[in-house]
Amino acid sequence: MQQVIHEIEEGIKKVGFKSLCEILSKSPAFIWEEAYPIAVVHSQDRIKEKELVSLLKEHDLLNEEGFTPTSYSQDQLDFFVENAPQYLQTATIMCLKKATPYPQDFNSKFPKDYWKKMQEVEHVKSVVELSSFTDKDTKCSVEFALREVMRKRKEVNVLKKAGYVWIAKIPKDIMIDEVMKHYFLENYTVVYHDSIAYHIGWNETLKGINMRYFVCPPR
Repeated sequence: MQQVIHEIEEGIKKVGFKSLCEILSKSPAFIWEEAYPIAVVHSQDRIKEKELVSLLKEHDLLNEEGFTPTSYSQDQLDFFVENAPQYLQTATIMCLKKATPYPQDFNSKFPKDYWKKMQEVEHVKSVVELSSFTDKDTKCSVEFALREVMRKRKEVNVLKKAGYVWIAKIPKDIMIDEVMKHYFLENYTVVYHDSIAYHIGWNETLKGINMRYFVCPPR
């Protein structure tokens, strides 16, 4: 993970938040992909737009029973990105050890599940999530956002095996060290770009991050 963090640090120092993936894509060690699909809608019962149902059926992305495929080519996932992004869950950035093997399998656990979720992470080094905050935020609202995104990612069970990096873009006068050290222990650093602080926390696996205790317990 140290190489992953080093590349993220150097990228942020150069371009900050907005163009980070563009800089990371030049890495000789990893493949970095933005808006990486991790779950796709399970059935047409969840799709509100009738015209979208017709479009997906037209492109063989809904079968006669109204279910989406369990195996996807890159073109099929790209079609979802372009035409039905609200029915696709994506990670902000995915750091890959090697190119994604296609077709990619997505499966649901129960017949009425909302999502089919990715099934393979052998090619994944780490999930990278980025969140942006304002001067109205506090350490408690930052903790809430962090816990929400980690909880959401843990719902895709296979991602628990992968590394995890969280980056918080935050005004310099908001102190969140307590939150970052609570969840990431010593795996925490801060870098700056244009006087903006980027707090970076990471762990070798998502499942290794303890979410049992809070900095700001719920009331």
